[in-house]
Amino acid sequence: MKLKRSRVFFWIFCISAVAYMLSCIILFLGKLFLKWPVDTMTIILFFAIWLPIILPLLGKLNIGRLKYKDWEIEFMRKSVEQFQSEYAERSNETEIGKDQKSFKEQGIEFNPYDIRLKYTSNRADDEFFNVTVRLDAPEGFMPQVEKVTYKMHPAFERPLVDTTIPPFENKFRCWGEFTIFAVIKLKNGEQLRRQRFLALEDSQEEE
Repeated sequence: MKLKRSRVFFWIFCISAVAYMLSCIILFLGKLFLKWPVDTMTIILFFAIWLPIILPLLGKLNIGRLKYKDWEIEFMRKSVEQFQSEYAERSNETEIGKDQKSFKEQGIEFNPYDIRLKYTSNRADDEFFNVTVRLDAPEGFMPQVEKVTYKMHPAFERPLVDTTIPPFENKFRCWGEFTIFAVIKLKNGEQLRRQRFLALEDSQEEE
């Protein structure tokens, strides 16, 4: 029995080592060609690859009586949620850099960092959430906005929603988390782009 367990742990170690090397290769390629947010991807790829292999084996050995399935699913959900949220923020950083240059050229005296999307969510029933997304920007900036077009998840019947009245709210019901995109069209013809990952929680107000 001891010999069998030793062999199992030996193979666990070998599989983990191979998985780690593969994740490093993927990370390097992703950073080089796709500009991935490496810190988060390191966690996701490393654990995602070897946890589904190691935890079931430990469960079969009855070590600590691990309830690995529920833990693994929750871990993966949180990891993906964190990655999507950070990816949206990094994309916003890229857009803000473009806006700073454009604002300077056009003499617009607002900080693009102050122009963003905010949302609130609360549970409607056992399946759905009520969500409100709005444009959060300085009061003096709002009159310069002609409209905000929201791009929803493709599963919605109306994936594109136009709003023309400040604060340009988009209210809807949904059952799953996703990234919402917004095109902010100014009256001078300029277009700004923002996005936000909607992490649905009961009575959630995201800053």
